[in-house]
Formats: sequence, C-alpha cells, structure tokens
Amino acid sequence: MTKLSILVNIELCNGCGACVELCPTNVFTLRNGKAEVVNANDCIYCLGCIALCTRKAIVIKLNKNWIRTWKCIERSKTLDSFIKL
Repeated sequence: MTKLSILVNIELCNGCGACVELCPTNVFTLRNGKAEVVNANDCIYCLGCIALCTRKAIVIKLNKNWIRTWKCIERSKTLDSFIKL
C-alpha cells in the first residue's frame, strides 16, 4: 500500500480557513493565522481541500516525493485512479 501524507505549505497559506471548514474529518486547524494539519491519520484523501485552496498551499507527500496534486490530478479523478495501490 502507498504511504501518503497531507501537509500545508505555511509560506503559501493565507489563513482563510476554507480547508478547516470543508474537511469532513477535521484534519486541519488554524494556528497563528495559518492552517495546520493536526489529525493527518484521519485524512480520507477526498482532495476537497486541495481543490478549494486558492493559494495551492496544501500538498500530498507520496513516497518521499512532493506531489503538487492540483497540477497532477484533474478534479474529476479520484486519488485511487492516480495512484496504483
């Protein structure tokens, strides 16, 4: 099985809180005016936060390589179709 991690690039994050409000599993919180991943293990990789983030601050780390999913995955595709598990 593929190991994935979801992370926030704090240099790009403007602290709008959209990811916090959207996330169905409460992966994010706002701390010091920036989004922060606090429950990474609860992430279901729905990619809603990535699609919603206007600053492109949310990334998925896959096998030690940074994947900027907003460039690699069309919104209509699922993560399963992108990654062969």
